[in-house]
Amino acid sequence: MMWAHEELLEQECGWTGGQPYWHEQIDAGHFINSTILDPVLGFGGDGDRTADDCIQDGPFANYTNQVGVGYDVREQCITRRVNETRSIGTSQERVDECLAEDTWEAAWPCIEGQPHGGGHAGIGGQMANPISSPGDPLFYLHHTWLDKIWWDWQKMDLPARLFEMSGQNLQGGNTTGDAPCGGEVIFPPRPDDVPEPVVEGDPGCATTLDHVLHMFGVVEDRTIREVMDIHGPLLRYDYVDPDEP
Repeated sequence: MMWAHEELLEQECGWTGGQPYWHEQIDAGHFINSTILDPVLGFGGDGDRTADDCIQDGPFANYTNQVGVGYDVREQCITRRVNETRSIGTSQERVDECLAEDTWEAAWPCIEGQPHGGGHAGIGGQMANPISSPGDPLFYLHHTWLDKIWWDWQKMDLPARLFEMSGQNLQGGNTTGDAPCGGEVIFPPRPDDVPEPVVEGDPGCATTLDHVLHMFGVVEDRTIREVMDIHGPLLRYDYVDPDEP
């Protein structure tokens, strides 16, 4: 997903600066003071409680998008409602707990639960909506950071972890709101005019390397196997740690 976003930034916008990530550990518990939310150097600050939580400063203050709310498609501002209690979920302690897991089957729900959920709920507003959160540009910085955490876990035991994959292959959110495959995550019920998720590949509920990542024409569809190695022939990128020169 983040590679596709970077590709489109380059092709559609002429961007050559790479796909940045937000190193959220250093701001956990005090998102509001982060440079990322600075109106001049960053992406604008918290939403205004007197203006339906719309952000009022920064480069996206007057920006409207058609992503959401939820499954809706209509013009709206970017909303935020920073929650510092939830932002603690992105702390170094939480990240280290996930990196300490020996298998991806154990690591992925750990990452999904706290670092992932902490970033979304910590920013709040549109970012807290499981369907329309991509409408806030911070979504892409957050998910690139999660991709880096995954890579950090992989490189702790290469090559053994490079192609280790597991987990449920279909999220909740069907027309009844029930989570398929016996899962516990239930997304909002999907309206009749919203297509069902596409799961193409090996049968069953377990994610495998041969499942297809459908991009709906944004970029070419790929299998999970093709995107497991960030140094591989398709992705060809790397991450720089904050303490690296």
